Amino acid sequence: MEFSMSSKKLFFSVVCFLSVLTGYGQETTVIETEVATVLTKSQKFIPQKLDSALIYVEKAEKLATQSTDKNIHARIAIQKAGVYIYQRNLKEASAALAPYREDTSLDSILIGKVHQNMGSVFLSEGKKEKALEQYLQAIPFYEQQKDTLSLSKIYASIGSIQSMSKNNEGAIAYFTKALTYKNNNPMLRVQILSNLSLAHYNTKAYDEAITTSKKALVIAEKINHAGFLAIIYTNLCNFYKETKAYDTGITYGEKALALKTKLGQKSNLEYTYNNIGYCFLGKKDFQKAKHYFLKALSSAPPENQLYILNNLKDASNGLQEYKEALRYAEQYVQLSDSLQVAKEKTKIAEIVTRYESEKQAQQIEVLQTENELKSSRIQNQKIYVAGIILLTLLLISILILWNRNQKNKQLLKQLQLQQRLLQTQLNPHFLFHALQSIQNYIFKNKKEESVQYLASFSTVMRSVLESSEEDFIIMEKEVDVLSKYLHLQQLHYSFAYNIEVDERLQQDSVLIPTMFTEPFLENAVIHGIKNVKNGYINVRYALVNKNIEVTITDNGNGFQEGASDHNKLHKSMSSDIIQKRRENYQKIHNFPIEVRIKSDEKGSIISINFPLKEEIL
Repeated sequence: MEFSMSSKKLFFSVVCFLSVLTGYGQETTVIETEVATVLTKSQKFIPQKLDSALIYVEKAEKLATQSTDKNIHARIAIQKAGVYIYQRNLKEASAALAPYREDTSLDSILIGKVHQNMGSVFLSEGKKEKALEQYLQAIPFYEQQKDTLSLSKIYASIGSIQSMSKNNEGAIAYFTKALTYKNNNPMLRVQILSNLSLAHYNTKAYDEAITTSKKALVIAEKINHAGFLAIIYTNLCNFYKETKAYDTGITYGEKALALKTKLGQKSNLEYTYNNIGYCFLGKKDFQKAKHYFLKALSSAPPENQLYILNNLKDASNGLQEYKEALRYAEQYVQLSDSLQVAKEKTKIAEIVTRYESEKQAQQIEVLQTENELKSSRIQNQKIYVAGIILLTLLLISILILWNRNQKNKQLLKQLQLQQRLLQTQLNPHFLFHALQSIQNYIFKNKKEESVQYLASFSTVMRSVLESSEEDFIIMEKEVDVLSKYLHLQQLHYSFAYNIEVDERLQQDSVLIPTMFTEPFLENAVIHGIKNVKNGYINVRYALVNKNIEVTITDNGNGFQEGASDHNKLHKSMSSDIIQKRRENYQKIHNFPIEVRIKSDEKGSIISINFPLKEEIL
């Protein structure tokens, strides 16, 4: 597994090409001219020296106190908001624009600038829909003024929103449209071209990504912008890696490293090291690949170390260092578990904090209302009616807050359930025995079996950890994971298995409940064919009346009602959690799941029935 330079870094640059105004019409007053001069000085400090830029904005505000022309004040507010957005002070940016957001009497160009900067505020806050609404409202005003530079920025920003929403085709369309507008801002064109190349990359149009990125490279070299050059070199390394032009990818990767070292950039170095390492991995130069992966690991935060550990495992396998490969696989599993647990704990802590805050706010509100009622009775009994009204409002407020608290409690229970589910999805004994068996193969120098089972183990673990937060998974991925899982179980038990899928089901688009089948399959192994000679398990996915029916059949000994240790499914299934998951699917997604179990001495049949659900592209 590899990863590339995060596109978010370039997206932020496009979004932050904000609207700042220094130009005026032909007829200007002395004050307007003086304000324009000061704002021009402010603009020269953006984005390198934002404090200095803000000082000049404040000077412009002092000059404007002599004028009642609200267009002058709006121009200053737009510039001020732009500086605040660069500083990530979004609250102050929004406050600066607030007096002018609904003012339709401003010059049309100013109305467009207000909408554009508010769009940048919303986008920086992660409110993509509100940002898109503001950008679209700005377009008619820019078209009216034939402001091609601002139109280019607007369409580039909309393209960024499409990319963030993973609508890469839409992103390509908007970035391309942004490039059709002529402007004299080479930095903006570099950023738009770079974002366009990443959108092509995300659609796997690698040749287009390379061509577009090289156009950006030509401009960046002309303006000699080292920061942009480092990003473009890193992206080209990644693009050439995908086309298997590994030598070219290595060349660009090393250029990126040289520039970042010269600039003293220490952040995001792991991306470049990892991509160079992957190019060497593609060339089967496993020693150099491992060298760069280790450098990437030393500079990467924990969330990026996962991918690097997986790459180190592959490089170690290539060097036939199977003990090392196993060690990296174990580190991968341990780190994945710790990251997931930390993430769940953070979510739970946030909900608990929110719950306590609302509870405290409720108590304060109750006390305040009680004090008001007491004061009202002392001052004048005639306002008794008003007191009743206040009490009624209080009760309504308490009821609303109580309802909100109940929802937060329910959400907290769901997260706790999710955490328990993650811990029960794969039996710890299974993990231990699987790793132990792989280790035995390595000690016995059975290289092919070791690599084969390591690959299956990695696939199972990666799928479980990556899909733990998703309620639905693509059928094709689920079938592959179940196959790898049964393959690993064959390390301990002698049995045959078969997985068949109804040809009418489109495996690459059909969605099924995540990790819902695995516990039943595990039960078929542990309590079904464990001690049966010529054991056999069959899994079938069938389309039945617009429903999907998953049937798990085994020829084991079955389990009887009331029998010791056989009166319920294997403990790893945690049947109470399975039942709660069924209830949650019904409540949250209106997605009923029916489970039927038939078991006797000739074997067991487990049927899981749920509605057909397809992925919406």
